[in-house]
Amino acid sequence: MLRSTLRSVLSRESDIEVVAEACNGEQALALALALSPNLVLMDIVMPVMDGMEATRRLMLQRPDMRVLAHSSHLERRLVRQMLAHGALGYVSKNAGRDELLLGVRSVADGKPFMCQETAALMAQAGPMSSFTPLS
Repeated sequence: MLRSTLRSVLSRESDIEVVAEACNGEQALALALALSPNLVLMDIVMPVMDGMEATRRLMLQRPDMRVLAHSSHLERRLVRQMLAHGALGYVSKNAGRDELLLGVRSVADGKPFMCQETAALMAQAGPMSSFTPLS
């Protein structure tokens, strides 16, 4: 249901085309490698292979690929791991439509992005490197 909702939200935008969706990390990796999209919106918790491992493997084979993590899990450790594995941004599933779209467009343009909720979480731990929320 979440994938269907995301597809609907993204497909309504004239500058965004959804080329595929995956039901697990292994399928996400295979589709990303086969289709070479401008951006992969990667969930962290998925069956067969989680999004972290899929992102890590994707970056090994396609370091130019842009990944935006999208998760309901807001833990500093997970955010850091996704960024370390190569994700360029992190958007909470609690983020609104506009913030999600801003994240998609920013990461697709090669700019780091964190939604406000994620940026606030990371700020509690000290400096956030080059990641700042875009308003």
